[in-house]
Formats: sequence, structure tokens, C-alpha cells
Amino acid sequence: MMTFASHYQSPLGEVLLLATEVGLSGFYFAGQRYFPQNDPAWQWEDTPFVTIKLAITAYFRKAHNTFTMPLD
Repeated sequence: MMTFASHYQSPLGEVLLLATEVGLSGFYFAGQRYFPQNDPAWQWEDTPFVTIKLAITAYFRKAHNTFTMPLD
């Protein structure tokens, strides 16, 4: 299964987002304890994360406090 990766700049710092074809599979703040090592197999592109990034931005703006995105 292909894993997509992207960065997101949140108000709390940089976030690494990982997703598969199924949904969001990872949300890691830079420097956190279990931050994954960069995998050469990851596909770095923003397209799979457009909806996810909009939802996260709305969350930080306190526009909503729930997520309905698919998770893997």
C-alpha cells in the first residue's frame, strides 16, 4: 500500500502528515517521541491532504472540534 507524506505548519509547530489510499494514518509533531524516520518509499505530494489540511486548519481556528475524515 502506498504511503503519502506532507508537511503542515500548525500554530503549535510543524506537523508531518501520513496517509494511505484509505485515509490519514499519521499525525506527528516535529520532535515528538515517536516521530518516524523519513522513508524513501513515501510519496511527497499535497493532493491527498487537501481536505485533511482544511479540517485541521478549521480545528485550530476553533471553527469545529470534530473530524470526519477517513482514518487508516
